[in-house]
Amino acid sequence: MAYDIVIEPLGVTIACEEEQTIMDALVSNGVKVKSLCRTGRCGMCKSHIHEGEVDYGEANPHTLFESEREEGKVLLCTATPLSDLVIEIEDSVL
Repeated sequence: MAYDIVIEPLGVTIACEEEQTIMDALVSNGVKVKSLCRTGRCGMCKSHIHEGEVDYGEANPHTLFESEREEGKVLLCTATPLSDLVIEIEDSVL
C-alpha cells in the first residue's frame, strides 16, 4: 500500500510504499534532499511532520531526541510512513 506525502514548501505530493523510507521515495520521485549518511546518524535530513504518523526506524537517539519526536521531527532517511503525511522540509535540506 502506498501513502501520499505532501512536501512543503514545494507543494508536491509523492507516493511512498509502506516499507520504503521517506528519503528513498523522495529520491525516486526526483526530489533532491541533502544527506551525508542515509543511516540516521548525521541528522542532515531532519524535517518536521505536520500531519500523519511514521515509524521512526533506526534513528540514532543522539541524532533525533525523544523531545524532537514529540515536536514532530523526523529523519527522512530512516522513517517509513504509517499513514498519509504532510512534511515540511527546510530549504537547507532541499
